[in-house]
Amino acid sequence: MKNNKDFKKLIPAYIISFAVSFMMFFNEPLIMYATNKDDFAFDIYTIILPLLIVSIFIFLLLSLIYTGIYFLCKKIKKPKAYIIILIISFILFFLLYIQGNYLIGNLPRLDGTTSKWTGFHLDNIITLIVLLILTGIYIYSYKKFKISKVINVSKNITLVVCAMLLVALISTSITNNIFEDRRVMVYSDENINNISKNKNFLIILLDQMDSKTFGEVLNTTEYKESLSDFTYYPNTVGAYPYTRDSIPFILSGKWNH
Repeated sequence: MKNNKDFKKLIPAYIISFAVSFMMFFNEPLIMYATNKDDFAFDIYTIILPLLIVSIFIFLLLSLIYTGIYFLCKKIKKPKAYIIILIISFILFFLLYIQGNYLIGNLPRLDGTTSKWTGFHLDNIITLIVLLILTGIYIYSYKKFKISKVINVSKNITLVVCAMLLVALISTSITNNIFEDRRVMVYSDENINNISKNKNFLIILLDQMDSKTFGEVLNTTEYKESLSDFTYYPNTVGAYPYTRDSIPFILSGKWNH
């Protein structure tokens, strides 16, 4: 850059780049982990470094793109084009923030339940209304105030939003104790056949197989002889949405409140 003037004009773009990379690729994944910690088979240390690397990469990539756009607009003597791109970027960032924090009540669940995508028409309408409101605010501000002031206020609001997200992340992390040492369990067949010849009590928990189908498998395949010593309970119900919670109930019959 020839002087500090170019850098000052690029600061809002760099702030947008940081805000987007932090909110979408670092803050939100960690918030999701913190609020659903027991549903993951790994601890926070497994994902925090990759998230940090990805967010830094996105920040650098967006910064490079904005820098290229700025100098291209400067070269072709279209400085307003860069300003318009900045304004659009601020509008989209605030829209994403509002969506991610206030319009998430009807999002599809992540437990395998089939989503009814046709039921999101209201959410789409609300999102469109929010977009129109944000656009209207910027159009009004553009006509009422100097564009430099509009950009400066947008930049400061973006930094405030990032600060709010950081405070919420720290608070949620402490509340849910996401940095505690956890026993990370992974699937493995190591030592699976190292068992006693005559003193074993084995339980096969069929998590996602239909009981009727498995009953037919037992009676019609080579597994019938191999599993002849097993007692099969086709109507056992876990009563919990996750296997982790169902196992104690299946084994003990005691309801866990």
